[in-house]
Amino acid sequence: MLLKRIFDIITSLAGIIALLPVFAALVVMIRFLSQRPAIFKQVRSGLNGRKFVMYKCRTMVDGAEGMKEGLNGLNEMNGPVFKIKNDPRVTRFGAFLRRSSMDE
Repeated sequence: MLLKRIFDIITSLAGIIALLPVFAALVVMIRFLSQRPAIFKQVRSGLNGRKFVMYKCRTMVDGAEGMKEGLNGLNEMNGPVFKIKNDPRVTRFGAFLRRSSMDE
């Protein structure tokens, strides 16, 4: 288990270093297009309800969390999940980031 953990850490660091120029370009592009912070911070629930902080590239307009109540009628999911196929809060560049999975 220790060797696997060491391998995971080393390969993760190598991947982060290799992709750093791509991440930097995304942050600059998001900042240029939205004039807002490029990184979005959110608290999520993980395994066994354990809370963790998640960081993502911003893909929605500023104030999207506050707009959620007005869109509850369009929610396509049940329970705590909120999902709209063509969410009007998502920016054009944000839609591209989501399609390409570069927002996470």
